[in-house]
Amino acid sequence: MQSTDSLRELNAKLLTEIAKLRKKFFEIKTENDKLKNKNTEIPKFRRKFTEIEAEIKLLAKNKKTIPSFQNNSSNKTAALAINAIPLMQI
Repeated sequence: MQSTDSLRELNAKLLTEIAKLRKKFFEIKTENDKLKNKNTEIPKFRRKFTEIEAEIKLLAKNKKTIPSFQNNSSNKTAALAINAIPLMQI
């Protein structure tokens, strides 16, 4: 059977170990809470990413349907004339 002194020494070591484990648990819990907060943002970012992808596709589609005025000088004149027409005020 162990003596009282050795049991007290063992108890002190165990209390120290418990304190270290509690500190480590608190650190892990804090990090876990931060990660949970970040995980709640993921659906928002996915939704925004989907919106941006859709907008890019729409812009690419519109770019294909807009006539190009780069190579034809008469088209450049027409484009300048169209841009010179004032827009109606609504």
